[in-house]
Order: sequence, then structure tokens, then C-alpha cells
Amino acid sequence: MTKAPSKLTEAKAPSIKLSEALKCPLSCAKLVDKYRRPLTSENFEAQYVVLSDMAIKAKEKGDFNEYTKARSEQDCLRKWQLECVPQIKGEEREVARTRARLEKEAKELGIKPRKEKM
Repeated sequence: MTKAPSKLTEAKAPSIKLSEALKCPLSCAKLVDKYRRPLTSENFEAQYVVLSDMAIKAKEKGDFNEYTKARSEQDCLRKWQLECVPQIKGEEREVARTRARLEKEAKELGIKPRKEKM
């Protein structure tokens, strides 16, 4: 007979599979507006634990709406860290590579770089 996980076990952020992170209905573009930047592992853990506590309390009270909301927030937090952040970092690397390549080609052709306006 297997033992059900305790509340303390549930509150820890588990190792997360990417397929679990895909439950969030929001796109990465919407999540960028919400989270702005990648979370440190400590901040991720802290937010995850807070959301877990909210979900546990709501479940104990029988408040299905609050429980669903907390679980949805957890799913979006996981999606942000596991899918969106790596995607954004990959895009940033690609932009940097393209910029470097274009600057090199311009230099070889004798084209002066234009001044960026601020």
C-alpha cells in the first residue's frame, strides 16, 4: 500500500516535466508581460510553495474556484521557467549572432555603422 504524500511534501517544488508546464493556457508573450524576467531558483521555489499552500488551503475549505486558480498559477509559473525563459534566451542569442554577423559583413564592405538613437 502506498502512502499519500504529506502536505510538506506537496509544498516542495517537484522536479517538473515540460509536458506538465504546457497546461497553462497563456502564451509566452502574455507571460513575459506578467513575469518580466526569469526567476532565480530561490524565487521560483518560494512562489511555487506559496501557490501550493494556497491550493492546499483552498482544497481543505472546499473552495474549488480558488484551488483551480492556484493550480493554474502554478502551471503558468512552470511554463514560464521551463518553456518561455529558454525560448527567450535562445532568441536573444540568435539576435546577438545575427547582429555580429551583419556588423562583420558591413565592416568588410566598408560600411560605417550608423549611430543608434536613444
